[in-house]
Amino acid sequence: MNRLALSLFVLVLLPAFASAQFDYRSNWHHLPTTFKPYVAKLTTPSGVNILRDAPEDHSHHHALMFAIIVDGVNFWEEYNPKDYGRQETTSIAEAVVGSVKNVESTLTWSNGVGQPLLQEKRTITASEIDGATVLEWRSVFTPPPGKEKVQLRGNEYHGLGMRFVQSMDRGKYFTPADAGEREGNLTRCRWMAYTAKAGDKVVTVALFDAKDNPRPMIAFTMGGDRPQFAYLSATTNLHREPLILTADEPITFRYKVVLWDGEKTADEVEAMKIE
Repeated sequence: MNRLALSLFVLVLLPAFASAQFDYRSNWHHLPTTFKPYVAKLTTPSGVNILRDAPEDHSHHHALMFAIIVDGVNFWEEYNPKDYGRQETTSIAEAVVGSVKNVESTLTWSNGVGQPLLQEKRTITASEIDGATVLEWRSVFTPPPGKEKVQLRGNEYHGLGMRFVQSMDRGKYFTPADAGEREGNLTRCRWMAYTAKAGDKVVTVALFDAKDNPRPMIAFTMGGDRPQFAYLSATTNLHREPLILTADEPITFRYKVVLWDGEKTADEVEAMKIE
């Protein structure tokens, strides 16, 4: 199969809901090699993409994705379908109202033999506000029918994570003044921002926490001023303190990703926080 035919094959089986701002790849048809849906592309208002999908060094890094460990099953890595979990899309719908694009989907998180472990209702909304691309991510988690409780845990980088394009590996991270001290790759903060070059264009991206999340965000960062690839994720200390989910108490995670052309100050980033 030639490269063009392969590209068309992938696009047909993995529907992409694309707009000027983002491209959402669902795994609606449940191919054995597709472990999770994700945002494959996210662009500045001028059209500069910042996300990198499935690089050779970490092929399970899918651009902008949400993954953790559920009842001991790892949904982050993707080495063996029998040993790792899959987020299966069971319904999906797109709506466009003016400049606002919205994708709503339901997902079943299952182990390698197809046993449901977790259910999710995911809503992703993108728009352009005050010269910035704004993407809002909301995931509501509940146990599957017949399951009383679910344990959520993860490694220190598990949560909502972004792998940046290679040219952004060197850049500058910055936080609000009230952020905690960086400990290794982790910083407790209301938002984490990153300025770097995507190709030959300077961009700034920020990841915001919501006050009503079950725990305050701890930002995991790589790259920047360190000799590593650039990665940013919103984590919730699951590697130290697992969360228990019950049918009576669903858990909701809300985050916002804001992307600008050019370099932005901390005050400009702060102005876009989640109210």
